[in-house]
Amino acid sequence: MKVGAQPEGVTVAPDGKAVYVTSEEDNRVDVIDARTFAVLARPGVAARPRAVAFTPDGKLAFVSAEQGAAVDVIDTRALRRTGRVAIPGKGAKPMGLAMSRDGSRLYVSTGRGGGVACIDVKTLRVARTFDSVGPRPWGLALSPSGDRLYTDNGPSDDVSVIDVASGEVVRRIAAGRLPWGVVIAP
Repeated sequence: MKVGAQPEGVTVAPDGKAVYVTSEEDNRVDVIDARTFAVLARPGVAARPRAVAFTPDGKLAFVSAEQGAAVDVIDTRALRRTGRVAIPGKGAKPMGLAMSRDGSRLYVSTGRGGGVACIDVKTLRVARTFDSVGPRPWGLALSPSGDRLYTDNGPSDDVSVIDVASGEVVRRIAAGRLPWGVVIAP
């Protein structure tokens, strides 16, 4: 199947019926039927989309936009953008996304901004930010219990462990050269 240039994020919807592919160079998201591989939609998004995360019920998809300094909200039934959340902070470039298990919070790494933003999914507003979590946090994962966030920090070759309640970095774990992503398994 043909998607936009420089595909970056590939994420399967919770029901398994669609695949969302972000294309950095073309500033678009292709929504692909997982059975037929037909393009279902190309909802408009901000510049340089990177990652996609869904609410647990699959009704909403969120797309981080590095150059757009925002996270776009897509209604997965209507297959169109219904909102945009600006990500604050000097140099914020939204990259990785992690959804809380209950779907109430979406965490967004800010890349060169050096932090993490937390979006309240109900109000679609930034509820809080975690500043100075590491140099250039990119990938992002949330522990199964939801009490720890993990960011990979390429320039410092490590992973930050963040206490969600306090917003403090409680540990840095050496990860090898230029870590790009982080996954937490139960």
